[in-house]
Amino acid sequence: QIQKERQKLERKRQKEEREAVKQRNKQIQEVNKIKGNKIELCRELIVDISNDLSNKCKSLVDYLRDNPKYKLLTISTFQHDIPNIIIKWRRKVTATWNEELYAFMPIPERIQDESFLLIYFDVSEFIKLIKDDKLSDSIKRFQETFSDKKLIILIEGYEGYCRKRKTQINRNFTSAVRSGIEEYDIEVMGNTITAQTKKKKKNHEQELDLEIVEEKFLWLQIIAKCLIIHTKDFEDTAEMIGILSTDIATIPYNRNCDLNFWAEGQVRVGTGSSDTWLRMLQEIQFVTEPVARGIINVYPTVKSLYNAYKKCLTREEAENLLTFVEVILFFSYWFNYVICLH
Repeated sequence: QIQKERQKLERKRQKEEREAVKQRNKQIQEVNKIKGNKIELCRELIVDISNDLSNKCKSLVDYLRDNPKYKLLTISTFQHDIPNIIIKWRRKVTATWNEELYAFMPIPERIQDESFLLIYFDVSEFIKLIKDDKLSDSIKRFQETFSDKKLIILIEGYEGYCRKRKTQINRNFTSAVRSGIEEYDIEVMGNTITAQTKKKKKNHEQELDLEIVEEKFLWLQIIAKCLIIHTKDFEDTAEMIGILSTDIATIPYNRNCDLNFWAEGQVRVGTGSSDTWLRMLQEIQFVTEPVARGIINVYPTVKSLYNAYKKCLTREEAENLLTFVEVILFFSYWFNYVICLH
């Protein structure tokens, strides 16, 4: 009787182990599905916007919450001493990438800070910082306060500012030429015209030279290592923040870069035709080495994949060509997992 009881307990234990392994397999399959939909990936992202008590901040939050493209983002606000609007990102992490296994492994959900910080400047505020020679001090203060972040400087309205400045420069030049002609032709009015010309020249000199502004942009990019983004108006700014958020959401699933516009520019060379084909596939967004190996297992050359696509009769058939390609992950311990692309 005791022996039967032990056997029963042993069978129960083995069943529980099998169920645990089955559940683990299911979790690993889930976290390793190819995630190509940026909108769906927004579920993982939390966008933190500093609350500067301005209407612009509130409008930005409302825009992101009301836009269907960004409705899956979690939007929150926080208080900060710095007067600029500051945006940072956090992620709900449910899996981590294992370099040895070339796969995502599920973990209990935790919140993790992303490495990017966006600082918003209205163009008038940015120009004033340059005029007062305080831009470098301001940027250094941001870098010291957020030492673990990569700074993204967003400047709203610079294109319009340049357009107005160039128009004003042309008007000043035309006015100066006309005044010179009138001064030459009407000698009696010479003193008055000269005074007006000098006054206009003085006002022109008070405006910042566009070349100086461009030099500051170079300083920000090369010396301060900041990414610069220009937007036309508030709506463009809000849309750009949404686009940035979706790009940041894809980072863990694209092993080749931090952000699409933050290119490393490094070319990897293969040791042979098969290795080169493997590396070529990995240059495609979201295609990791196990995914590439799965494709090569079915289509060993570029031409074979090309011919397979040529045989597709419809766009839908072509889009689903690789749906059932299997990605085989070989683990160094007691079990293997087979994960499907779809």
